[in-house]
Amino acid sequence: MDIATASAHERRVLVLAPIGRDASVVLMVLSAAGYRAEPCETLTLFVSNLADGAGLGIVTEEAL
Repeated sequence: MDIATASAHERRVLVLAPIGRDASVVLMVLSAAGYRAEPCETLTLFVSNLADGAGLGIVTEEAL
């Protein structure tokens, strides 16, 4: 996907990760690439936010 032509929903990336090492690194990298990365600390919040629309959902290793 070309970030310059992506819609707002396509640029929105949800990251399921407890607050910790993985979450901060993933959020930093995605933000630097031009994506609107949003942390989700719980599965309930992740699923709820996915229903509102997102281009991608990422589950970090520490969340597994």
